[in-house]
Amino acid sequence: MRHSFSIATAIAVVALLAYPVRAAVGQAASAPCDYAHCSLDVVPRLTGLAVARGASEERISTLPFLWPAHAAHIFADDSVAWRHAANASRRRVLAALCTDLGGLLVIGGAARFHGAGRAVTGGGAGLVAASVPMQFAADAELSRAVWAYNRRFASLK
Repeated sequence: MRHSFSIATAIAVVALLAYPVRAAVGQAASAPCDYAHCSLDVVPRLTGLAVARGASEERISTLPFLWPAHAAHIFADDSVAWRHAANASRRRVLAALCTDLGGLLVIGGAARFHGAGRAVTGGGAGLVAASVPMQFAADAELSRAVWAYNRRFASLK
């Protein structure tokens, strides 16, 4: 029973630390929308990549590393940016699931580090390692979404 408590505790800690804090900050319809106020940027955070608006870098969404979430809704008014953001969200969900499952297997295997426990730990470490390129691919897609979204400000002065 002692092992199930430690695994449950680990799951709860990972879930609490990884859950993204999202701010639903939108631009008012009547406010002027220029690059300094409305452009988007990708800002690294401890739990994932945040999408921030304007020079003040006000966080409007997060694409987390461990807890699957979607950021495509921010790009709804730009079809190209939305497509990249939707791809980023799908890739991040798959990567986050591999990271989460791999972490759980490592923790579970470490609790019984003999025989099958070693194989479980090795499999979990392999899943975490395999998730890294998936995370980078999601980051690249999110960057493309932000670039596509910000194109609208290129002709403004």
